[in-house]
Amino acid sequence: MNFTFQYPEVALLLIVPLIIYYFSPDNENSKEAVPTIYNPNLIWLSKAFGRKNISGRKLSKFNFVLFAIWCFLVLALMHPQNTETLKKQTTKGYDIMLVVDLSRSMLALDFADLNNNDNSNRLDIVKKVANKFIKSRKGDRLGLVLFGNSAYLQTPLTSDITSVATMLNLAEIGMAGDATAIGDALGLAIKSLIKRPEGSRVIILLTDGSNTAGSLNPVESARLAKSYGIKIYSIGVGKKGAVPYPTRIGIVYAKMDIDENLLKKISEDTGGAYFNATDEDGLKDIYKKIDELEKTESETSEFVIRTQLYRIPLTFAIIFFVWFLMRRYNWAIMFR
Repeated sequence: MNFTFQYPEVALLLIVPLIIYYFSPDNENSKEAVPTIYNPNLIWLSKAFGRKNISGRKLSKFNFVLFAIWCFLVLALMHPQNTETLKKQTTKGYDIMLVVDLSRSMLALDFADLNNNDNSNRLDIVKKVANKFIKSRKGDRLGLVLFGNSAYLQTPLTSDITSVATMLNLAEIGMAGDATAIGDALGLAIKSLIKRPEGSRVIILLTDGSNTAGSLNPVESARLAKSYGIKIYSIGVGKKGAVPYPTRIGIVYAKMDIDENLLKKISEDTGGAYFNATDEDGLKDIYKKIDELEKTESETSEFVIRTQLYRIPLTFAIIFFVWFLMRRYNWAIMFR
């Protein structure tokens, strides 16, 4: 906190009384002499009425009490104040749509440690890692699209990243259908981003399969994204070949291949990148790379909080003025 004057140039007014006094006719430096009437009875009259310091000569026009009042008024006009500078960081964040696959194949247990009774499926791991990614994107606006047979906008773009994480945690496999409509999901994500500023729009697609449903071709969706300058980062979740999969009769091994060629083309066409996550650590590394690629930009603004102190010298000016009136006039006469 610093003490300063908002209008220090007003201090020049302090010399005004001095200038007036210097050029006053009663001043000894005045070029023209002003006649003065001397009365020998003035001293006697002053003693009779209790007045002091009255001489035969006219009192000087320069009065130190009035000068003090003037000084305090000038100080008040200078606006003394305490200033405190606060820095506010304004973040120019990215608009990121998370597009998450909820098809039946996400039940696969290739991320689980079955020997230690860990039955975490692909979606469980995606939720776990994606939550950390979401919480690290402070200053960004995030949205969530869930898809299976159809695509649904679960959370529109918002800076409330906690809400996005909550809605992702509530997602369940099969709630959007059993198939995989990648094209429709991308189309819905693009629709949510096209009104946002250019250069800050990103789609992160998480899927473990190939396009098996929907009316939009994923490649056509990628072309649309490219035309709007939207980048798509694709993450293929899961291992290739036969993986453990839960059924009513127990865990069986089923072959679930990821259409990597499609996901690579989608990402490369839009200026993004494709990642393959074969385990939890790999998925964490992928999110870390994306976090580095799409860093948020920020600018710092300074705000000055001013606490005005002009009331203090103004109060002293009033006190001195009242005291001057009390000295100059008889209060008993004034209140009769």
